Amino acid sequence: MTNFEDPAILALIVGVMVLAGFVKGVTGLGLPLVSLGLLSIFIPIRDVLGIIILPLMLSNIWQVIEVRGTLAPIRRFWPMLVTMLIGLGIGAQLVVSLDPSYLYLVVGGMVTVFTALGFLHPAMRLPPKAEVPGGVVIGGLAGICGGLGGVWGPPISMYLLALDLKKDDFIGTVGLVWFLGAIPLGVFYTLNGILGAHNILYSAAACVPAIAGLWVGQHIRRRIPQESFRKVLMGTLFVIGLNLIRRAVF
Repeated sequence: MTNFEDPAILALIVGVMVLAGFVKGVTGLGLPLVSLGLLSIFIPIRDVLGIIILPLMLSNIWQVIEVRGTLAPIRRFWPMLVTMLIGLGIGAQLVVSLDPSYLYLVVGGMVTVFTALGFLHPAMRLPPKAEVPGGVVIGGLAGICGGLGGVWGPPISMYLLALDLKKDDFIGTVGLVWFLGAIPLGVFYTLNGILGAHNILYSAAACVPAIAGLWVGQHIRRRIPQESFRKVLMGTLFVIGLNLIRRAVF
């Protein structure tokens, strides 16, 4: 069990959460990926998952409010949401016993290839007739990956990017989807002991640096044109995909 009262550990968590919040503020995603990728180097991953769950919830609802998002994405993407929630339940049960390396390798490979193709063929889009079946498959995969390691952002972001959503629509949609996914994930993590009395106060405290970084990142994002935002998002996803592959291999 990690000693969260150690000043070095506390400073590490604060610094990483500021950075993770900043990345999320600019691109709409990346908080769990940045925080897990850096904190898990020094802290057991189960402890990290417990720490980031409340910042994940708060930052996502903050993100929806910031762009004046609505519930419209639920009507459009409900098939994806259903399979994502099912996948979250499966992944959250497997997290205590299954090595997620294989899943990270699959997801990381998918995201890396997709974003590389996106840079080579900027006009690449998902056909309208493939939106629902594609969402069902991506939702299930993202849910399982999210339950295993709190990382459901890359597959869904990749899917939404292929639908060519506008900047604010993308931010509002991913914020709502992430928030709806984080609630049952928090319940699952509570039931299997990842989140509890031993770390919930530290998770609540981690919200402060995360929101501070998020606020700064949001101000920068407002100054980025649509096409530049798309390139920044794809570049971020590419790095995230490589990092997932790294986590699977090393």
